[in-house]
Amino acid sequence: MMSTNSTPQASTTRFNTAPATEFWSQFEEQLLDGRFPLQKHVGGFQSGAIFLSELGGGEQQRVAVKLVSAAASDAQWLGSSWRIAHSLQHPNLVRVYATAQASLGGLRVVYAVTDYAEESLDGILEERCLTESEALELLVASAHALGFLHIKGLLPGLLEPSSIVAVGDAVKLASDHVMLASEGRAVHRQLGPYDAPEVITSGQSPASDVWALGAILYQALTRRLPAAADHSDVLALPQPFDRILPNCLALDPGQRWTPRAIEGALGNVRSEVTPVARPAATTKTATPVARARRVAWWRIAVASFAILLLFVAWFAKTSRTTKLAAAIPPAATRVSSAQPEPVAANPAPTGGKVSPFAPPSAQTRLAEESLARARRRSIWRVVVYTYSTSAEAERKVAAINRKWPEFNASVFSPADHPPVLVVVGGPMDRDAANQLRRQVLASGFPSDTYVNNYSQ
Repeated sequence: MMSTNSTPQASTTRFNTAPATEFWSQFEEQLLDGRFPLQKHVGGFQSGAIFLSELGGGEQQRVAVKLVSAAASDAQWLGSSWRIAHSLQHPNLVRVYATAQASLGGLRVVYAVTDYAEESLDGILEERCLTESEALELLVASAHALGFLHIKGLLPGLLEPSSIVAVGDAVKLASDHVMLASEGRAVHRQLGPYDAPEVITSGQSPASDVWALGAILYQALTRRLPAAADHSDVLALPQPFDRILPNCLALDPGQRWTPRAIEGALGNVRSEVTPVARPAATTKTATPVARARRVAWWRIAVASFAILLLFVAWFAKTSRTTKLAAAIPPAATRVSSAQPEPVAANPAPTGGKVSPFAPPSAQTRLAEESLARARRRSIWRVVVYTYSTSAEAERKVAAINRKWPEFNASVFSPADHPPVLVVVGGPMDRDAANQLRRQVLASGFPSDTYVNNYSQ
């Protein structure tokens, strides 16, 4: 269950005293604003309460209703945050379906109707660490949500383990405290365990959100806060966290990675946290690069035809050998023919999901399949530029790595002659290549960037 603060400066301690519970419980089974039945009082925060409810319509959807007295000192601020969140829709952000003021049993309240969170990260960390695959899912989902907010000039306002929740099979960030980035600079407070060092003097910023995310991930993997760890502890984390978290926890805010850089650094890792729509087909112009690529495909077609001819010749030879073997008595055939042992196929991984925070024994995610096995199946690359000489390609690689180091550009030549390709991300499977292509296109790379299989 998600805990809610009255202001960004407030403590996250829940308001669970008996008088408060007794007061709010009297509103159970009442109808709020003529639309939302308050089925059960399930928790509270410093000046309000949370009820279980449901959305109407043909399909009943369980939701949470958050109430605060309109006379409370933080009611205006919470109402403003809820209105901003109501205008946002993102698969990794807790959705606010409605927010308004209403009368409830003679009490004027401000309310918000949101996704109902079955569990939160703080509850999980009381019992155990996350597995690497769970932590990766959390990282991808949180980076998606933060990037979405930052592009819109917003901050989550509060980012700590209780702000990361599971809604159905999705990991989401709470949206209770969303604020304008300009307002965040005015939030000066005593440092909390997930606050960046500069918050006490400079307020909140997109860079401080990245610090908080890094601190949460470190705790999720180790059950320790990064303040208790030196740099070597962070570098000792498993991949890809050993590369990403040091760049989230840099002391200089200007040196911290952005959410987009975090997503780029994930490179070959495939996540099913956020479904990504396939881009619509576009008409490509006949640029010199496109023409060079068409030449490359022509050469590949010729090579493929030559391989086909070799296969036909081999098949003919094999057929003659088979006819000869048929003339040999069966006993002799069994002695002289050495049949290869059958090779067991790799078991196909399943994609079932129990919960984003399910115990490891219940995990059967595709992400657990080894990268080595994926590379044996196929080697896909993301091609962004084509050149006729290695020198030109090397210069372009250097320029890309200066501007986008997270994409790890390199020179790749599939043959001993031109064209010479500039690729990003290294060898990977097809799904990872398509995901990376979408990321580089969003970063401004050429629209005719493509993926291709270069398996041997």
